Amino acid sequence: MNLDKISLTLYDFLGYILPGCILLFACSIFEATFLASSLFAITHIKDNLVFSIVIAYFLGQISHRVGSLLKDRKYKWFRDNQHRLSTPLYRNIEDSLLEMYELKLEEEERIDKLETYLLADSYLVACGQTAERDTLMAREGFQKASMVSFGLMSLNLLLTLFKGGAKIQSAPAIYSDLYFGATTVAIGLSIGLTLLFRNSFLFFNRLKLNNTLVIALALQKINAQKDDEKSEK
Repeated sequence: MNLDKISLTLYDFLGYILPGCILLFACSIFEATFLASSLFAITHIKDNLVFSIVIAYFLGQISHRVGSLLKDRKYKWFRDNQHRLSTPLYRNIEDSLLEMYELKLEEEERIDKLETYLLADSYLVACGQTAERDTLMAREGFQKASMVSFGLMSLNLLLTLFKGGAKIQSAPAIYSDLYFGATTVAIGLSIGLTLLFRNSFLFFNRLKLNNTLVIALALQKINAQKDDEKSEK
């Protein structure tokens, strides 16, 4: 196995490593505040950069999965009716996809919205037109994982209030105290970022869904016109 050919994609960096770094810092604060160890001291993280990136990557994977579970089980928290496609346009796209795939349904029967999206997404993949969709997926994943990371950071900082405030271990046995007031400000900032990333996640999620459906419709019309021109020749 040639490790030289292994590289990090933009999605890995945005979706996993950056949010994982937030959780890694949260682990450092928790350790400095509640434990008597120095595994996550800032200097240890900096001096063992490759190991720290690996840990951050796995923490990012965890935050990504937690975000997906939250969206599935607490879907009411993530409703976004503001940016949905209008009903006539959505029905037109749905009917167009059903006709293209030659799917026959019983009268008054409709397919699930997720299935409609999957049909459109599969069509984009088959046509090789996934650049826009891949970019939006990377941004959506970053917002979702960041939302979870800052949410867990907020919870972590709240717990430190029982110890009088958070501590930061810059080097083994060298601590900086934030005390109650500064920790409270940090909690407010962290909660604000959690809500901000939640709203951004909802925006990019809806933008991804809408673009996939509309682009699939546009590609279908373009390909149909090309087929008509070929048949005329």
